[in-house]
Amino acid sequence: MVASNSEVNWRQGAPEKGGIYYVSAIQYPAGTVYDVLFWQVDPSGDSYWVPFDSKIAKVVGFIPVSEVIGAFTGVLDPSDGSKVPDAIIQWQYGEPDRTKPCLAALRYMYDVMTWDEEFGWSVPLEHCDAYIPLDEFLTKVADLLPFEDKNQ
Repeated sequence: MVASNSEVNWRQGAPEKGGIYYVSAIQYPAGTVYDVLFWQVDPSGDSYWVPFDSKIAKVVGFIPVSEVIGAFTGVLDPSDGSKVPDAIIQWQYGEPDRTKPCLAALRYMYDVMTWDEEFGWSVPLEHCDAYIPLDEFLTKVADLLPFEDKNQ
């Protein structure tokens, strides 16, 4: 394991910083699911999670994606092919499986990358240094960083 869970903590409320991706704990009546969501802040001051539009669920916790990536991979910038042998999860290189969304590492930022039959990758592959399949990443989040509501 690269980092202990105590180094990565869930936050509640609204993120202070907009324009970045967060690992999010989403509470549904049947239980908690995890996803990677973008915290959008509009010029008008309105802020909201993207893509998230549910009447029955709410985001109850979040962690900046970069913190979880650092803890799970030990490599924040995989552009040089760096790997940590005992990492929880490894960066992958080359073209991702088109049937699975992935978390893409772009120079100094991260994005969720998906394939569209008409338009291709949502992020041009030449801008993607490495990737992690999103389902694999979120499974590790659920297993190793389960959300616990500190307000209950």
